[in-house]
Order: sequence, then C-alpha cells, then structure tokens
Amino acid sequence: MRPALVVSPRLKRRNNLLAVVALSTTDPIEIMPYHCKLEFDQRLPEPWDSPAMWVKADMIYTVRFERLDLIRAKRKNGHRAYITKEINPEQLKAVRKSILNGLGLPQLTKHL
Repeated sequence: MRPALVVSPRLKRRNNLLAVVALSTTDPIEIMPYHCKLEFDQRLPEPWDSPAMWVKADMIYTVRFERLDLIRAKRKNGHRAYITKEINPEQLKAVRKSILNGLGLPQLTKHL
C-alpha cells in the first residue's frame, strides 16, 4: 500500500474511475523531471509521516474508486477518522508538469 494523489476531475460517464499518481516518502536516487516534491503542513499518520513526499509521475494509474482506501487515523476519543488533503494551486501546477514529463510531453509544460 502507498499513498496516492488523485489528479483527475470527475468525468461524465466515468464517475467511478480516477487517475492517480503514486507518492513516496523515499527520495528518488536521481531526481528526474517526472518527480515532484510536495511538502505538507500537517503530516500523515505512520508509516507516511514524512514532512515531504515525492510524486512519482512516471507511475500514473487509472483505478476504480472502490480500489482505493482512504487513510485512517484515530481521533482522541478513539473513533476512526479519514484523512483527505488538498494541495495548493502551485503544487498542483508542479504535479501537472511532472505528469507531462512522465508522459514524454515536456513541450506541453509551457502551457501550464
């Protein structure tokens, strides 16, 4: 299991399908144009509690929503909580640039 970032909007007649990119807490051996570092204000629970994660935009997947698990944590009262995060517009732009590079389309990054 690994965290992932949903990068596709909801599309008509494709309600249950999402495009995601893999996230990793491990730094790449060599940083490539399809890698992007995201830093979060609030850390995720273990084992993903790194202050930063790497987008592996050469690993794009289309999956059914049912195949994804939301990240769970426990509240102070012991009840389960589901964690969802949004990235800011600048981070999203960097992720999109990485995705285009991962698809071999670096010439399109100038349009972002």
